[in-house]
Amino acid sequence: MKSKYLLLSFLLMLFWNSFSSEYNEVLLKANRLKSGAQYTRAIRYYNKAIKFEKNNDEAIKEIYFHIADCYFKLGREVMAYKVLTATVYKLGATKVDFENNSIVDKEFLKASWIKMEPKYNRFRQRYIASLDGIDDYLADGNYVLNPKQ
Repeated sequence: MKSKYLLLSFLLMLFWNSFSSEYNEVLLKANRLKSGAQYTRAIRYYNKAIKFEKNNDEAIKEIYFHIADCYFKLGREVMAYKVLTATVYKLGATKVDFENNSIVDKEFLKASWIKMEPKYNRFRQRYIASLDGIDDYLADGNYVLNPKQ
């Protein structure tokens, strides 16, 4: 019985490592394409990478920022803005995420934030309402309180 457990554990580890390795390869390919100014192809690979990380909002958030940057560099600023707003209402990006962002063009990010700011609280509420473990989310301090003045 113990050997069956060990074999099962080994197979699961092997599967997980292969899965993780494939994700890293896809993400590396996307980053290389982006570095080579092949933005449309890079977006396709970033979208493939998202499929590997379905339950990891932090990883997906970073990928969304890369996708937004690709759209910006393609001259598709409206689409880039839509992706940035999705980071807030789908993935819980905060103002701090925007301030500390080193992926997206700084001027575009600043302009996008100014445009998004009036809708920010509504986007955050939408994200928080979508969470299954809202109590765990709040217990971890993953929120920003802005008291009305």
